[in-house]
Amino acid sequence: MSLQIALGLAILDIDYFKSINDRYGHAIGDRALTQFAQLIKSAIREADSVGRFGGEEFLLLFPDTNLAGAEFVLNRLLARVAQATLQLDDHKLEIRFSAGLARWNEGETVEAFIERADVALYHAKQSGRGRVKVSEPL
Repeated sequence: MSLQIALGLAILDIDYFKSINDRYGHAIGDRALTQFAQLIKSAIREADSVGRFGGEEFLLLFPDTNLAGAEFVLNRLLARVAQATLQLDDHKLEIRFSAGLARWNEGETVEAFIERADVALYHAKQSGRGRVKVSEPL
């Protein structure tokens, strides 16, 4: 008997984040990351998890969520971030992000799961940034 678990994984990457660090410095960049994380937390359910994955990337887990539901949340987050302006000292920053989304497949390794979300993120960036791309099913 197999047990199919609905689990979505998204990798978010802030578009052109290096330019924020280059223009305003790493202290402002770090604060922008913190405020971005707070925006994410305000847009997801308590059951969902978010964490910094490295650099300007964040990983989101959507338990008990199908792909359509997770994609809906990510698109709502895209809209929320697009309307937000981060006020950091004398600087007002507008940030955008791209996201890759995958659904866990039974028997799949964690590494393969993350890799599929990462490939979808790559496709989001290659197709113009500021969007969500869903991983092709296995």
